[in-house]
Amino acid sequence: MDKVGNDTLLNFMPRSLRWYIFLHRNRLYIYISAGLIIMVSAFCIGWAIHSYRAYLEQQTLYESVQMNSESKLIREQYHNAQERLSTLLQQQNTWDSQFLFVTILDAAMAMNGGITLQHIEFTDSGFSVDGTAINEDVYHNYRQYVQAHMRKVTCDGKQQVEKESGQCTFHLDGHTKQHDTNSKENHPSL
Repeated sequence: MDKVGNDTLLNFMPRSLRWYIFLHRNRLYIYISAGLIIMVSAFCIGWAIHSYRAYLEQQTLYESVQMNSESKLIREQYHNAQERLSTLLQQQNTWDSQFLFVTILDAAMAMNGGITLQHIEFTDSGFSVDGTAINEDVYHNYRQYVQAHMRKVTCDGKQQVEKESGQCTFHLDGHTKQHDTNSKENHPSL
């Protein structure tokens, strides 16, 4: 007996025999576990092979589309249209609402769904846009895009970021750049 009063049994079997008995008693659980591990491993290997083959198919399709002469022609036409639109907007002296509208929408589409325009208004002196952006960086990228494509336009904007969702509501005003013809000497300082 030990100090607490429990009977203790001594096991005089060698360790290898004890392991053999333990494995013999629990062999069903061991077989089931090994079978599950083998099935999961086979499934993962099969899925990896299938994914790799699908990737190779997509890659060859992408390369064939890129090498296609029709695709090259479409890309070239798109770049030519973008350059032509940019030069037309830079040469424009008067406000043409159609070109402004196209540029404002093109800028929103270039942000890949990050900008939602809610209200666009055109006036004699410029335009005004109200909308939401998914975050503040997308709004700044939108504003820079509009400013870059309309060189003779100054864009002034205000934004308000919601703390909970991170969304940004904004109001963007655009007007033509006007050079100050009066010198500072004509304005007395107060």
